[in-house]
Amino acid sequence: MLSRELKEMEANQLLKRTVTADTPVSVEYTVTDYCQSFGEIILEMIKWVSSTGKRSGGNTPLKPRSLDLPGKAAQKAYAQMRGNG
Repeated sequence: MLSRELKEMEANQLLKRTVTADTPVSVEYTVTDYCQSFGEIILEMIKWVSSTGKRSGGNTPLKPRSLDLPGKAAQKAYAQMRGNG
């Protein structure tokens, strides 16, 4: 499942995949400049949704939280996107 998502993100030029010739083989994903260009838009969308206080049509208040990203590579990619990497 994760592998398929990473391949799709790579095909959409959101991630760059780097394979090292180490033993064992290591694969690292980094966000592209294209992906980073969405960062501010996404953060503004999160702020907007959080400022409404509730989900559209629902009664559950929104609670700001970090994204649940699997694995160190995805967490590193998210940090790079936010400018913390």
